[in-house]
Amino acid sequence: MQTNGAGQGRGSELSRRNGAQNSESSSSGVAHSNGLGSVTNNGNTVSNNNNNNGVSEPPASNNTSGTSDMKKKKRLSQSEEDVIRLIGQHLHDLGLNQTLDLLMQESGCRLEHPSATKFRNHVMEGEWDKAESDLNELKAMMHSPSAIVRMKFLLLQQKYLEYLEDGKVLEALQVLRAELTPLKYNTERIHILSGYLMCSHAEDLRAKAEWEGKGTASRTKLLDKLQTYLPPSLMLPPRRLQTLLKQAVELQRERCLYHNTKLDSGLDSVSMLLDHACSRKQFPCYTQQILTEHCNEVWFCKFSNDGTKLATGSKDTTVIVWHVDVETQQLKLMKTLEGHAYGVSYLSWSPDDVYLIACGPDDCSELWLWNVQTGELRTKISQSHEDSLTSVAWNPDGKRFVTGGQRGQFYQCDLDGNLLDSWEGVRVQCLWCLSDGRAVLASDTHQRIRGYNFEDLTDRNIVQEDHPIMSFTVSKNGRLALLNVATQGVHLWDLQDRVLVRKYQGVTQGFYTIHSCLGGHNEDFIASGSEDHKVYIWHRRSELPIAELTGHTRTVNCVSWNPVLPGLLASASDDGTVRIWGPAPFLEVQDAEGLNDPAFQFWSNRVLHTIDDLYSYGVFYSFSDLSGKFNFPNNHLFRYFQIRQYVQSQFPQFPNRPPYSMIGHTTEKDTRVMDATAPGDIIIGGIFPIHEDVDKKNSFAPQPQSCIRFDERGLTKALAMINAIEVMNKSPLLTAVNITLGYRILDSCSDTSTALRATADFMQQADCYTESNTSTCGQPVMTVIGGSSSEISIAIARQLTLQMIPQISYSSTAVILSDKSRFPAFMRTVPNDIHQTAAMVSLLSTYKWNWVGIITTDGDYGRSALDHFVTQASEKGICVAFKSILPQSVTSQDTYSAIKDTATIIINNPKVQVIVSFTRPNHMKYLYQELKEQTLRAGQTMESMRRVWVASDSWSSTSSVEGNLTLRDIGQVVGFTFKSGDSSSFGEYLSRLEAAGHEYTRNNPFLQEFFRQLNVNNGFGDTELVSEAVTMLREQTNPDVIFSIEMSVSAIAKAVASACRSRDCKTPGKMQPWEMLETLKMQELILGGKSYKFDSRGDLNLGYDVTMWWSDRGTIRIHNVVAEYHIHTNNFTHINHSTTQQFQDLRNITSKCTKSCIPGEFKKTSEGQHTCCYECINCTENYYSNKTDMDQCLSCDINREWSAEGSSSCTPKVMIFFSWQDSFAVVLLTFSALGILLALMVSALFLHQRETPVVKAAGGPLSQVILFSLVISYISAVLFVGRPNSLQCKARQVLFGISFTMCVSCILVKTLQILLAFQLNPELQSKVDDTGLSEDAQAYMDAIEERERPKTVLERVKVETEKDESLQLDSWGSRRVAEIMDDLDSRVSFQEFVTLVID
Repeated sequence: MQTNGAGQGRGSELSRRNGAQNSESSSSGVAHSNGLGSVTNNGNTVSNNNNNNGVSEPPASNNTSGTSDMKKKKRLSQSEEDVIRLIGQHLHDLGLNQTLDLLMQESGCRLEHPSATKFRNHVMEGEWDKAESDLNELKAMMHSPSAIVRMKFLLLQQKYLEYLEDGKVLEALQVLRAELTPLKYNTERIHILSGYLMCSHAEDLRAKAEWEGKGTASRTKLLDKLQTYLPPSLMLPPRRLQTLLKQAVELQRERCLYHNTKLDSGLDSVSMLLDHACSRKQFPCYTQQILTEHCNEVWFCKFSNDGTKLATGSKDTTVIVWHVDVETQQLKLMKTLEGHAYGVSYLSWSPDDVYLIACGPDDCSELWLWNVQTGELRTKISQSHEDSLTSVAWNPDGKRFVTGGQRGQFYQCDLDGNLLDSWEGVRVQCLWCLSDGRAVLASDTHQRIRGYNFEDLTDRNIVQEDHPIMSFTVSKNGRLALLNVATQGVHLWDLQDRVLVRKYQGVTQGFYTIHSCLGGHNEDFIASGSEDHKVYIWHRRSELPIAELTGHTRTVNCVSWNPVLPGLLASASDDGTVRIWGPAPFLEVQDAEGLNDPAFQFWSNRVLHTIDDLYSYGVFYSFSDLSGKFNFPNNHLFRYFQIRQYVQSQFPQFPNRPPYSMIGHTTEKDTRVMDATAPGDIIIGGIFPIHEDVDKKNSFAPQPQSCIRFDERGLTKALAMINAIEVMNKSPLLTAVNITLGYRILDSCSDTSTALRATADFMQQADCYTESNTSTCGQPVMTVIGGSSSEISIAIARQLTLQMIPQISYSSTAVILSDKSRFPAFMRTVPNDIHQTAAMVSLLSTYKWNWVGIITTDGDYGRSALDHFVTQASEKGICVAFKSILPQSVTSQDTYSAIKDTATIIINNPKVQVIVSFTRPNHMKYLYQELKEQTLRAGQTMESMRRVWVASDSWSSTSSVEGNLTLRDIGQVVGFTFKSGDSSSFGEYLSRLEAAGHEYTRNNPFLQEFFRQLNVNNGFGDTELVSEAVTMLREQTNPDVIFSIEMSVSAIAKAVASACRSRDCKTPGKMQPWEMLETLKMQELILGGKSYKFDSRGDLNLGYDVTMWWSDRGTIRIHNVVAEYHIHTNNFTHINHSTTQQFQDLRNITSKCTKSCIPGEFKKTSEGQHTCCYECINCTENYYSNKTDMDQCLSCDINREWSAEGSSSCTPKVMIFFSWQDSFAVVLLTFSALGILLALMVSALFLHQRETPVVKAAGGPLSQVILFSLVISYISAVLFVGRPNSLQCKARQVLFGISFTMCVSCILVKTLQILLAFQLNPELQSKVDDTGLSEDAQAYMDAIEERERPKTVLERVKVETEKDESLQLDSWGSRRVAEIMDDLDSRVSFQEFVTLVID
């Protein structure tokens, strides 16, 4: 045995010897004095050198200074001690005992309690009696007494098993009978242990008991179990540090949105030095394959249960089964199953993946059961030609399945198609069999999911939605159901608790059937197709999508996640393709040399972003010179091939791509690139939409398409740039440095691909100066102005960023362009859309329009504007009634149907009087025409289509949108335009153009084309032609855009002047574009006496002008600025203008889902409705609302205030009482006084005559009580007059209550006495004595009764007839009475007698 001597050695010396000593100790099993006592080596005990009962004491030392230093150390906190103990335990587990000793010595801590250490040692040495004795010492320090019994049971069980293994059967039997059984714990286990006595040998014992046998292994395992019962203060739980670390890693993985792997489940596979974070590139967001074998819409796709096959069904009536290569994750066609009479809309794999069932659309009455392995049709099932079998689900036993449809069929069949059971009248939309094999879930046309049991034929409701359930799927454990709900999107339900867990946002879901799925690792992710052509992926805990996968061009009908390969996802679309999504393919070489180089990662990511954009916009090229273009280091050349493989896998349909150098250039067969140029020392590039579109008849050809439909507005913008450059060349700013600006203007044709070709043309000149031979190079473009739309600007910005060529846009407002990490070289002279949407929301809020519609285009600009508007509007309580997204291009085949649907939505929502539009001018033009046609077809007046149109900057300055309509037909148009300034300079330029004629067209082919086109259409002469052309250009001039372009040129000119004061700018190639960028960002511009600078995001936030269209003799005027919006203060400043009142009158227009709730009412929103759609409810009593549209009523201070139902305020409580001067009070008091006086007089009279029979008969003392009660009642009336106080209020109620009760009680007693006196018969008189009447009163009553009672019935008849003449008897009556009298007893009652006479 060795001791480490850590207390006497230096730290440096210890560190030098640590490796050797630690390896020695861990290999030999030698014990150390580390607070753990001795340990065993192969079952043999090794004694501890330090006899300290397991406590680690600092060893004695002659170095007193060291001791004093230790005493001066500050006391450790509890958490610090816990950390040290955790580290110590981990060191001990690793066998680093010398390090452990030093740690315990320096910290002054101990790893565990001495008693626990003894207990550990005795357990490991097999000294069971001592270990049991140690338990008694630990008992006082344990929180649960029952834990001692469990621990003793485990000890004795180990002792028993070791005796059996050693062959000591009698000793084992003694332990069983005398020690284990008396514990009366776990009797079932004792019976099992007793059975081990029958084991013939040790191996049999270890096998049956699942026990490691006597020795270190089993005792260590026993000790781990025992430690769970001991408090951590005595002994730490086993491997506590690893447990905590594992919990931390698991928590980080749970919070990681992209964690989708099962490979790193242990601690050894992760680094403790970094937080866990999965890259999006590891997630299935990238297209791995595009399967194009189907020739029509693909309606369904589904991976097999083992993940090795994928089945796809299409409208082309075929099912294709694909084989999945698990290693490469590539798919190959395996079988094509043909013969279906209808398209295939649903597929279901059998549990063993042998069979595949295919269902058709709604009009399909058949389903096909295929054997996938052989490709044979096993059976075709059809119960009736009127059936609709559109959905199917397999029973877990694989021998049965259920199927049904929307026509009321619901069957259970076997593999041969035999009908086993049926359920009538259930209109099934989708089916699912639960794992228990009994319950079947079915969504039906009643917007619900019900559970059906085919065994006992019972059903129950499980899920109830407010909208139709188009499809659903269930998680593997049967707990969660994922629903696609019409018009709502994707909902997640808990089937066990029957509650809605989450609604997922982003997806566009109408009334098409879209199938979503759960998938990924542990089914943590949700994927769904969408009608906006995208695949959306969410983490199950997040409502917002973590990925939006683009690539499909039509509705994505179905997605399927591979159940075995969590990184593989398939999507089927109406575009006829199936896309296979997976991680980025270049992730396989993460450990390659140089990959983590930050510079390399920067460039490679930039390449990938640019490639994505180029491909998405239709620019395709090879990578033959890619490594040279992006300047990859030699050791990173392998990455080039991977990027190439990635891009080619993304777009396999374009195998032959022109080289990079040909983009934007022409060959001998191509049409010459049209550009407007002017020479200069510094060349500025310009990209303007001089044509509206391109001819896409041959859209897959690599050469540029022809531009169509000349746009005078785009020409106006190009001319504005030319004029601004000419003005700056004459300014002292540039003449002082002897520099002139030139330009080269290209046409984007409003097409992204064409704009990218133009950008590549600019970049080629800059590339030329990086080569050795520059003699053939032209002047490089130093800065680019453009593009006009955000979609084009985003595309060319990513391309220009490759060479850091500055770009200044005059009208692109997408928020994404402010992201400098993606667009570092992009700048603009207009605010971004987040400010425009804020201005729109502020306008809507000002005029209290909270029920609006939104129309936008399907592009970066429209989507971004839509998202920001909806977010900001919801914060202001504004609801969006509908959102309509139109295709980006007006020439798209889907544009007309989308515009038609939008017009229908507008007409069907008459309450939506305000519509916000982020579209292009042509979209609005066609929309207005469609609105007019639908309005007239419906027989309505044009007034019904009028709305308030809130126009974005994209079309607010374009009057051509009205077409043949008038502003009276359209309604009101409130537009947001960029700030405009003095545009007189451009007006003068147009005047010079008109005077010079064709001279200005020499270097401007766009102007030549405009003149030529105008002349062809009208046949003007030269002078008339130029004059008419200039007139048209003036009409198409937008002051805000002209001003923005002039600001861009001014900023460039100032940057050039600043940069060229101290360097050579005349020699081409001496100044690089990226050198201009920093100078450009620092320029200061002056507007209206105020100074403006580009902010850190490259934006120039000038604010907005608010315009309002108005009609002047049938002509629409659009440049009518009525207000200004200030970005920094978020408010409007109204301009004193003749039409400003018209702007103010917009307050009279109401655009609300529900009328405002007036004061006294509050809003009550129904579940599932917009918060703006509500009903007005009156405030209840003691509640009020003092404003319109309050969400809840306010409570009155009930101590001082009150309010009636429907009150708008609280009313102070006023004390009202009878004053002494009140006339009513005077009358009341007078009568009370008379009553008191009268009662007292009667009382005195009764007292005086109390011995007389009359007074006695009247009640005697009882009468006095009645009179006293009346006096008290009269007196209590006095207490109701005058200002009340607390005592008075209490007294008047008590006095009146008591007196009234006494009076009424006495009167009732008196009444009872009289009733008894006159109603009781003589037989009961003896009982009257018991009533408490006095003897005199009883004698008086007897005398009266004796005197009044007739002796016979005849006498009584006579008496009664004398009293009442109506009872007089005639002669016959007298005789009849006499006859009856003879038959009756003389004691008969008079009532009985009368009855007999009447009968």
